[in-house]
Amino acid sequence: MFEKLTKAYAASFKKIYILSFESEPDLSILSEQELASLGKWFKHSGSKWICHSDDTMEEFQRKFLEMSGLKASDLTITVDHWPFKLFSPL
Repeated sequence: MFEKLTKAYAASFKKIYILSFESEPDLSILSEQELASLGKWFKHSGSKWICHSDDTMEEFQRKFLEMSGLKASDLTITVDHWPFKLFSPL
């Protein structure tokens, strides 16, 4: 029963990573192609960025830090879930 609920939940919601920066980063050096290699970005400006990625949190963080040149202490990455319908075209 629990396994069926888990599968239904996974089909209804997508994992997103929320990146909260200590101070607003100047990451204009990152290209759209580099960002796209990490996942689908819903917001990548200001002090909070949001990305959907199939990577594990550890892998996503490693890739982002390597790409950006930031240190882990410069940001906090948390996981949340958004309804799948938000990913579909209107």
